[in-house]
Amino acid sequence: MENKFSIPIEKLVDSLLFKPLNMKDTRFYWDSNMDTTLYANRYDTNGKQYEKEKWYSANASNLVLTTVEDYGKFGVSILKHKYLTPAIQNEMIKTQAITPSGNQVGLGWFLINKLPDKEYALFHSGSNRGQNTKIILLPKSKKGIVIFTNGENGSKVCEKIISEYFKYGKEILNSLN
Repeated sequence: MENKFSIPIEKLVDSLLFKPLNMKDTRFYWDSNMDTTLYANRYDTNGKQYEKEKWYSANASNLVLTTVEDYGKFGVSILKHKYLTPAIQNEMIKTQAITPSGNQVGLGWFLINKLPDKEYALFHSGSNRGQNTKIILLPKSKKGIVIFTNGENGSKVCEKIISEYFKYGKEILNSLN
């Protein structure tokens, strides 16, 4: 995208996504305008705090800084079909690839099809040392969840929340394994 439009990725995404959705606390790298108190420290399995990592250049495939509130705004826009055109929304949820383990992948999402009641889920996750993020959206029922954890054991916490929050939580988790 940078080559096609001759615009750095952080400026392109800021103008096309972050600003239109009022995601004021989302960016690709640390800068002087951010409220660093919104970003949690990260911990290892023994509760020892990791040194805070900061980066100062954009990396489109990793390292987006955001808050639960901002990520929630993004999720709501997807559920409400509020931001993307119908053609792009349909392309996003269409199977674009299948992983070696058999998981279907759309544009930026794992697709979890064949849930009960003709429901399907969109799933995206990210993790770094001491951090785990997950978003799951159920477009038909307009339900979703954003989970951020700041410890190495965060996956276990996420699994517990997902299995109890969603009617089909166990089916969703089984599809991801």
